[in-house]
Amino acid sequence: GVVLNPGVEVELDEKVAIQVIPGGRWAVFPHRGAYDTLWQSWNSAYRDWLPRSGEMPRDIPPIEIYINNIRETPVEELMTEILIPIV
Repeated sequence: GVVLNPGVEVELDEKVAIQVIPGGRWAVFPHRGAYDTLWQSWNSAYRDWLPRSGEMPRDIPPIEIYINNIRETPVEELMTEILIPIV
């Protein structure tokens, strides 16, 4: 995916779709390492941080942002951000 500035036009087809990410507050959790261990960071965020934080999740889906390219980055150096929408 890519982030587009407001007003940028894109030609859509069956392979390209636009999804608007709502503004607001997001809790961000960095994850370093293989994608198959992402569940550990998700667990830590929802099981540990969220209940202790006093924050409430919003009713929209969370997001994963893959910072580097899996084809060019050693698995142990992969960086992912988990974004959880909060009230």
